Amino acid sequence: MSYALTAYLLDLADLKSAIGSKDKSIIRDVEPGIENTYRRDKKQADVRRAAVRALVMGVKLDPKNAVQYGAALCDICRVKGEELLPDAWGGVRFESVEACGLEDLLTKTGPPVGLPPYTDFPCIGYIKRDKIAEYIKAAEEQKEEASPNVIGLLDEYLEWLETARSKCKDIVFFYG
Repeated sequence: MSYALTAYLLDLADLKSAIGSKDKSIIRDVEPGIENTYRRDKKQADVRRAAVRALVMGVKLDPKNAVQYGAALCDICRVKGEELLPDAWGGVRFESVEACGLEDLLTKTGPPVGLPPYTDFPCIGYIKRDKIAEYIKAAEEQKEEASPNVIGLLDEYLEWLETARSKCKDIVFFYG
């Protein structure tokens, strides 16, 4: 099964302050995206709304709903930041993530806010703005040794990193 890697440019401090803020405007801002995504599945829309609400209102998170919280965090990033939609990264298998050297980013950094652990999708990783230059260097080195079929993926990833650097933003990735 293939998934997509999507990036969000934002201020991590702003994102972290949104979690537990009880700011109902964030919930209202996320609502249209949920409605659009789940217009034919009211039950799933309600589950996603509950997850967003739990994150924003700072209620104790239920580990059984951990995957929903990861997806809800993506919804919050979408409204708090700038979404960089994938082109080359749309519809790729995790083997592509591994071939590009991004596995640790998505499996070891984890989400930038406290979520219950889970082993399903979405995989979440982030890079603080002061570390972006290191990731650019690593990606450029990876590109030098990469097989031709991943060059386009690395080019797009590098473009995202350069955009984050030029805008002085942190970057959060969701693969799922």
